[in-house]
Amino acid sequence: MIILEGGNIFKGADKQPLTQRIKREDIPATVAWLEKVSGLPFPTNTWLGSTGKKDTSGDLDLQVDANTTDKDTLVQILLSAGVAKTDIKKSGDSVHVKAPIAGDSSNGFAQADLMFTDDPAWQSFAMAGSSEGSVLPGMARHIILSSIVAELQPNLKWSYKNGLVFRDTNQPYENGKSPATLSKVTGIPVAKLSSADDIVAAIKGASNYEQLISRARETLEKSNIQLPESAPLPGTGAWFNSMAESSKFGFVKSLTENTKGRTPHPEDAIFSGSAAAQQELAGLDALVANPNKLTIKWDGFPALIFGRDPADGKLAVMDKYMWNKGILAKSVDEWKQYDSTKASGGLRGDLYNKLAQIWAGLDAATTGAGFYWGDLLYSGQLQAQGGSYNFKPNTVEYRIPVNSNLGKLVGNSTGGIVVHQKFDKPGGASTQWDGSGLKNVPGGVAVLTPSAGLRFELKQPVQLEKRAKAAVQQHGKAVDELLAQIPASTIQQIQRYFNQFVTGQTKQPLYTWLESNTSGKQYQNLVGDDYSGLLFAQDAQGKPGASPGYNGLNAIFGAILQYKQNLHQQLDSQIQGFEQYVNNQPAGEGFVFPTPQGLVKIVDRAGFSAANFAK
Repeated sequence: MIILEGGNIFKGADKQPLTQRIKREDIPATVAWLEKVSGLPFPTNTWLGSTGKKDTSGDLDLQVDANTTDKDTLVQILLSAGVAKTDIKKSGDSVHVKAPIAGDSSNGFAQADLMFTDDPAWQSFAMAGSSEGSVLPGMARHIILSSIVAELQPNLKWSYKNGLVFRDTNQPYENGKSPATLSKVTGIPVAKLSSADDIVAAIKGASNYEQLISRARETLEKSNIQLPESAPLPGTGAWFNSMAESSKFGFVKSLTENTKGRTPHPEDAIFSGSAAAQQELAGLDALVANPNKLTIKWDGFPALIFGRDPADGKLAVMDKYMWNKGILAKSVDEWKQYDSTKASGGLRGDLYNKLAQIWAGLDAATTGAGFYWGDLLYSGQLQAQGGSYNFKPNTVEYRIPVNSNLGKLVGNSTGGIVVHQKFDKPGGASTQWDGSGLKNVPGGVAVLTPSAGLRFELKQPVQLEKRAKAAVQQHGKAVDELLAQIPASTIQQIQRYFNQFVTGQTKQPLYTWLESNTSGKQYQNLVGDDYSGLLFAQDAQGKPGASPGYNGLNAIFGAILQYKQNLHQQLDSQIQGFEQYVNNQPAGEGFVFPTPQGLVKIVDRAGFSAANFAK
């Protein structure tokens, strides 16, 4: 028998699942065994999710009427029937059983989730799963419904548990736990509300399809689940891809940082486990010991790669998309030709004027072989304002005093670019730019180094360092045990919540935010009806408190964040020769430093990051 991963509640000492997927033909006999040991009936109308609907199921979701029994009573019945204590677990509104497949342990075991409800009819509708042949998983259904409701009725929100409720108060909407009411609000026939595929098919022809689906698309794409594309309207994956090439939307690069190869925030490491957090702390310690490896993170836009074509010696200037395709553009007209024929289509406004203003200056500045990667800071001749040269390429506004050394450089230029990396040839690997191959020519493009000639010093914030390391030591095991029980896609969503909270994008408590951002099953696993899921534990007043793992996640994230913020404040106070502002308040994009694990950024997330997302 091929063992495929199913439920993840029951694990061995090696953290590997003790259960497996179950074939459809084995489900009736397995359910019969569960009926025997529990004394409960499980007819097919109590089978929830995708149970029995596909060739295989990851686990068995079976409904239990809470009006007839309770979890503790059921556990005692199971124990009396000879089910081992280690084969029974409770979480949220469920009792989990490690059930022998077809009643025979030699076949292996499947995870059975016996899910309690006081409203069986509603749960049957809310927990309906995908059928055989469905393209979209069951989890997508509630994410899509939530997106549609938010677009059509901004004052309402949807959750599998509570149905339709008022967004601000969480009070029930009239008949909100009714398929008919949901149909009325969404305009989707009741018969089409039971699967994600049917819901998408029902709205696919609507003129506002992309608006209806945009929130869901963003959430699902983080789990590599793709929805059908239409026009690349705002909020869609296609839109972000096309806008990334637009001079007007430099913020897109910050919104898409959560991808492979991104430069991470140190505090985010805990979502990869305690070992990763310890590595980041070692990196922060290394930064304190040798701060001159650090560089300023300039907020330029767009990113440009430029250099001389070895075939003819002519200057070529590209964006990263052209570079990745091996296109060496040797004029502004070749940029326009590329833009008119690329998949996203359309020209890029005033970008061509900017390129025309800097082309000759880049040509004069490029004296060496190879290609250079940098961020455009400004184009054209700068005019002094109030004793400084001011420019704002993206979110950060830079102000450089006229009489400073840097001011004299930019004042006698027709553009400015900060250069980070160098390629020996097209398709080659990049290295950190060592300052060679480029020169500053009067009246040309000002070439800046990432450090702007500054040397930094840092004092170790001993108490914050000790607190961060103590938090990992104290809570690391509990966090690792928590993360081991949660799918990777759900961990990403929890991390997304932390990031949104830090940057001010949400003020909701996590248990509220999760209703609209995870599947119904994961919500039960994490929160549960009585706040007894993996993330929460009831306090003495019956209110949600943090479980040991979630408490540890908060403690470690917060301690590393405070340690990093102190270093950021020290570094930011040493910036000389120019000023940085976000929304007219002193703030910059931050700093970057290398570690053995890759680059790590030191950014004020409550300042720069919050403003970038707001923009």
